[in-house]
Amino acid sequence: MEFTDLVWLQTAFIGDIVLTTGAINLVAQEFPHVRQHVISTAAGCELLKGSPHLHARLPFAKRSGTLRSFCELKAQLKSAGIEPSSTLLLQVHRSLRSSLLSRYLGIRTLTYTDTVFSFLAHKRIVRDRTQHEVVRVASLLQGLGLSQERIQTVKPQLVPLAWQTEIAWQNELSAFPGKLIALAVGSQWGTKRWPLNSYQALAKKLLAYPEFGLVLLGTREEKELTDPLVQSLASTDRVWNLAGLSSFDDLRRIFPKLSLVVANDSSPVHFASAFDIPTLAIFGPTVPAFGFGPLATHSQVVEHKTLPCRPCSDHGPQSCPLKHFKCMKDLSVEEVFAAACHLLELEKI
Repeated sequence: MEFTDLVWLQTAFIGDIVLTTGAINLVAQEFPHVRQHVISTAAGCELLKGSPHLHARLPFAKRSGTLRSFCELKAQLKSAGIEPSSTLLLQVHRSLRSSLLSRYLGIRTLTYTDTVFSFLAHKRIVRDRTQHEVVRVASLLQGLGLSQERIQTVKPQLVPLAWQTEIAWQNELSAFPGKLIALAVGSQWGTKRWPLNSYQALAKKLLAYPEFGLVLLGTREEKELTDPLVQSLASTDRVWNLAGLSSFDDLRRIFPKLSLVVANDSSPVHFASAFDIPTLAIFGPTVPAFGFGPLATHSQVVEHKTLPCRPCSDHGPQSCPLKHFKCMKDLSVEEVFAAACHLLELEKI
C-alpha cells in the first residue's frame, strides 16, 4: 500500500491507548518518512501529548451525536492536511461506530477480521486472541509487510517528563531519598478491585520499612477509596494521596521515579509497562491470558488460579455474579506482600 499519512483510530480505554504506543513507535522505526496521526478520545489525545512520533492528535467525541461528531472529525482531518487518497487508516477499535466512522471518512482502512462490520474495510488481519494486546494492535502492521517476528518485539513506551518542583507534592517526591511504591487501588469495574482493607493492610506492612514511601494513584472518583486508606494509617509523612490530583503529564513524571507499582487489572499496569517499572498486578475476575498482563521486565501476577468461575467476563462485572467474590477476597495480604518483597528484592520483616 502506498501512503504518506497513517491514521490510528483508537478510542478505547486509557490502558488500551497506552498499549497502542508500541505499534506507533514501531511504525516510526520502520516507516520514518510516514506522518502518523491518532484519532482518540479527548483523554487519549491528552495522554499522547508530546509524542515525538505523532504529527496530529484528533479528538473524537464518540458519546455525542454521531453525525455531528463525524462531521467535526472530517473537518479536523482536512485542517491537518490529511488527504484521504494518500492516507491509510488503521482501525484498532473494533466497534460498529468505529467501522462506520472509518467508512464515512473515506480513507482506505485496515482492521481485524473480527471487527464489527469489518467488510467495510479495505483489508483485514486475523486478530490472535492468544497474544498480548500490545502485539494484537501491532499485528495490523502485517498488512504493511512487517513480519510477525518483528511485531513480537513491540513494547509500549511513553515519554517521561521532568518534575515541576514549584508544585509542592512534586517537589517532595523528587526529593524523597528512598524508594517510592505506587498503590493503584481502583478500577472502573467493581470486581477488579482487591478489597480496600487488604490494600490498607499491605500499606501498613510496606510502611514498616522506613526507606519506603507510598504514592496513591487514582481518579477523582477513586478518592473515595484512597482517603479512607490514608486515614487508616498511623503515620502519613511518607504517603502522598494523589487520587484526583495528577494529570496524565504528572503520571509521566511519577512513574519513572517508582520502584514498584501494585495495581489491579487496570491502566496503571500498562503505564508501568510503558516505563518498564517493576509491577505487581492483582487479577480477580479476569485473567492475564486475555492479553492485558504486565509487560515490565520485572513483574508478577497474583491471582486465584483454582477457582472454576474465573474468568467470569471480559472486563469483570460490577459485582460478583455468584455473590462470594472469592477471586479477590481469597487473595491474602501475605501473598501479595511476599510478591512485593520479591520484586523489591528484600527480606520480609
